[in-house]
Amino acid sequence: MNSNQIPPGSFGVPILGETLPFLFDPDFIKKRYRQYGPIFKTHLSGKPTVVMVGPKAVDFVLSSHMNYFSWREGWPDNFKTLLGESLFLQDGEEHRRNRRLMMPALHGVALTNYVTTMQEITHAYLQKWEK
Repeated sequence: MNSNQIPPGSFGVPILGETLPFLFDPDFIKKRYRQYGPIFKTHLSGKPTVVMVGPKAVDFVLSSHMNYFSWREGWPDNFKTLLGESLFLQDGEEHRRNRRLMMPALHGVALTNYVTTMQEITHAYLQKWEK
């Protein structure tokens, strides 16, 4: 996809776009995915929207085209206040560097140890609550 290409899809009717079908059709996303593929445009709640579904879309956002997206700009201001300068709000090289630093703590044996610790903490609280 080149930088000037707009994804396939429909903006629906003026003003409402596709908001009503989105709200009332539980298969809205599935239908559009089948019709347009993993990345498509629509118009929801008064805003043009790009929907990205499935592994190809995830790869597009998080890997192959990540420089086209901003985590910092994608969150509402109240999240920025809540999350501070966390990894969720970092972009580009800053995000990649900090993510690489954190990854060993979030894989393999480390995760297994966290599960054991979480189980112990949960069990201790359940015993307290039981009393």
